[in-house]
Amino acid sequence: MSSAMIQCNQLGKRFGKTEVLRSVDLAIPEGAIVGLLGKNGSGKSTLLKCLLGLLRITSGSGCILGENPWDLSAKAKSRLGYVPQSVHLYPWMKVQQVIEYTAAFYENWDTKWTAELMRMLDVDRTKSVKTLSIGQQ
Repeated sequence: MSSAMIQCNQLGKRFGKTEVLRSVDLAIPEGAIVGLLGKNGSGKSTLLKCLLGLLRITSGSGCILGENPWDLSAKAKSRLGYVPQSVHLYPWMKVQQVIEYTAAFYENWDTKWTAELMRMLDVDRTKSVKTLSIGQQ
């Protein structure tokens, strides 16, 4: 068993006939800080989405926190954070509704910390998300 927190072995991803990732081998130990560099369209976001279980791996294998990304447990998911390049929120929702919706996915959601962040960032919970800046989203 590897001590890597994130590992890929010959990981591949296809969208139809288009091969996006081919034979990716990667091992990232606990505590490491890693940056993925590459041209636009080179597969960086696709690799992350495969490792987070947001996309199904086509070939090879991936492992995060000792688990198959596609079948991550709630415990493993609670240890992960992901900030996508583009955030897609329902424009009709209020900030408070987005918070409640998101919190429902996390067993140990910290309501006090959420309130503190909202205060520090000066985000109005009653506003519609469509009125927020990209940074606030």
